[in-house]
Amino acid sequence: MNKLIVTFEIEWTDETTYNSIYEKLNAAIKSGLGAPDWWSETTSFYIVQTKENSSGFAARVWNAAGMRKSRDRLVVLNMNGEGGAAVGLIKDQTIFSLLPVVKNLSKPESGRQAYWKHNEEF
Repeated sequence: MNKLIVTFEIEWTDETTYNSIYEKLNAAIKSGLGAPDWWSETTSFYIVQTKENSSGFAARVWNAAGMRKSRDRLVVLNMNGEGGAAVGLIKDQTIFSLLPVVKNLSKPESGRQAYWKHNEEF
């Protein structure tokens, strides 16, 4: 089982959009997990235990929530030391030098573009 740290930010555009993405994101993160397999007492942060790897988890959650590449961001770190994934508007690229195992899945050279839904925001 992988233990993943999940952090995210949804850019505020309007209340309806924000609430819709937030609710779908939280549901997607918890999807398929039992009560003892996730923790989320702090803001925009989860720890989950799952069979998924960081890239697969990030892709599933991103797509299910309808997150927007030009506005939102999602970072998933595997606490088992097996990498991580970042997607969306990552303004500060320092994360990739501090944590070289984290792949920027928004970049075409990551080889992961097939994971993401294609829409006007992506």
